[in-house]
Amino acid sequence: MSQANLIVVMGVSLLIAQACTKDSPRDTSKQTIASPVKLPMDLQREHIALPSGANALAPALFATENILRMVWLEPPEGSSKMMALRYSEYQDGVWGNTMTLYESDKIFANWADTPSVSVNRDGDVLVHWAEKSGPATYAYDVRIGLLQDKTFKDLGTVHRDKTQTEHGFVSIVPDGQDFQIAWLDGRKTAGGHHDSDDHHSGDQAMTLRYSRYTPQGLTPSIELDDRVCDCCNTSAVQLTSGFTVLYRDRSNDEIRDISIAQVVDDNRTLKPRPLSSDNWKINGCPVNGPRIAAQDPLVAAAWFTKANGTGHIKVRFSQDAAATWGETYQVDADDPVGRVDLLALPNGQFVVSWLGRTKDGATLNLRRVANDGTMTPVSRLAALPASRKTGVPRMARVDDNIFLVWTEPDTSETELQAMRISWQAVGTKLLTPAIQNSPSPDEENSPLTLTDLELVSPKGEPLEFKRAKRRVVAFWANWCRPCWQELPVLEQLRQRPNIELVLATTQPKHPEALVDELRAEGYNGEIGFFAKEEFPNKLNLGELPATWIFDESGSLLTQITGLISVDDVSLQPVPSHPPEK
Repeated sequence: MSQANLIVVMGVSLLIAQACTKDSPRDTSKQTIASPVKLPMDLQREHIALPSGANALAPALFATENILRMVWLEPPEGSSKMMALRYSEYQDGVWGNTMTLYESDKIFANWADTPSVSVNRDGDVLVHWAEKSGPATYAYDVRIGLLQDKTFKDLGTVHRDKTQTEHGFVSIVPDGQDFQIAWLDGRKTAGGHHDSDDHHSGDQAMTLRYSRYTPQGLTPSIELDDRVCDCCNTSAVQLTSGFTVLYRDRSNDEIRDISIAQVVDDNRTLKPRPLSSDNWKINGCPVNGPRIAAQDPLVAAAWFTKANGTGHIKVRFSQDAAATWGETYQVDADDPVGRVDLLALPNGQFVVSWLGRTKDGATLNLRRVANDGTMTPVSRLAALPASRKTGVPRMARVDDNIFLVWTEPDTSETELQAMRISWQAVGTKLLTPAIQNSPSPDEENSPLTLTDLELVSPKGEPLEFKRAKRRVVAFWANWCRPCWQELPVLEQLRQRPNIELVLATTQPKHPEALVDELRAEGYNGEIGFFAKEEFPNKLNLGELPATWIFDESGSLLTQITGLISVDDVSLQPVPSHPPEK
């Protein structure tokens, strides 16, 4: 990525706060991180297209190195009863390898209990989703599946109790080849009613359980806590001290504060211990779970509470892998909606996201926080409804960019929205709709032409197009599995008369090696490279494979998303001369 060398100096009025106890969180709303903010990157603040369709919901993200993965739920086109678990990967500024992993009329589509995706060190992808197990509203199981290379395998339920009760709110953390899994388990609640005030009362409480998925299969599950809040999301990380899960606990007198459970060596569990002491007494689940993130041994926890009748977002830090915890700080004390997420940053800070409250609804808020309690001003990214349909916005970081995805409800439908921003711009005036490198309205509305692609040859020279009747540009990436599948079709098309075909991709470190690999696969046509490692933003590709067809003058005729066919009407042989009348 090119170096923008932008330096923004933030206001540095650092207030010295009075000491406070764990029960009195320090209000740091007027404190700011004092160090200058350096932006040695291309500044990003943009909405990104998504491969999801109408009525999509429940998105989840997972980032590894330069790859962002997303799963979500979406009804198949034309179906009113079926629901599909969908998957896609984001690299080089575009989505690809999009597929349906699983489809059923029993998938439990819920705004709060969402699917997840996780990747181990071998690149194996483990996903989970909820599936109905019986007629009761909240009788559903936790199912898991494994994607290895191009093959997806349904592994069944993660629990083996076979009760038609609630199981969900899962956290999955990779550990080498394995995956560690924690979930809320209702096997002891048979006969309870989810919506009543005494739901799961007495010995009928929900529990927190743990299992590990290994190459040999699932290990027997163990109980981490015998009484927890019914339907708040869990959150987990792997630390040097062991697998660490954060969750909303539940005392006998209905105090529902945040606790920590750990699994250490040899599957040994540590006694759960409280993280917060808000003393929030509530006779029902607030459906507002905590989040944990780490740069081991530095750990951060963020959560929502409404103990005194007014909502707060709070954070707390540990500098010794969750063994001990420091002071509690307030991120938002203005009665927010909640629905927190948390992300570790490469400079030792953390970014918190949540839904703030407005007179008309909610806003998607971000704030950077340091472990001494100093924090940036709040960045407000989007206005959203405060309804349940909005769900829980989620974050992930790839290099210098934070990706956010959320569900945006309309009157009758929902759709997924996503944005990427430079993390160092959070809390600065740079994070506004009008930033550097944003196209002007005229540029956004002007039609793209062939010359706008600005491709170069493998030798670095400007790529010259011929005067063919049809110019076909196939956008391609070596990590995109369908793109390789499409190569024989591209080779067949390029041999047709009056068609010029160019395979357009991002600039690799060794262009000649990629050319040799493509030739070995049977593609012998032109190859063009973009200057950067990402597809240009102005193309707004959205998803790979993608094919654009231009006429003889270079004007764009057709855009095709997905695999193309030799039978596509836009790619049929074009006569050299118009037919005689």
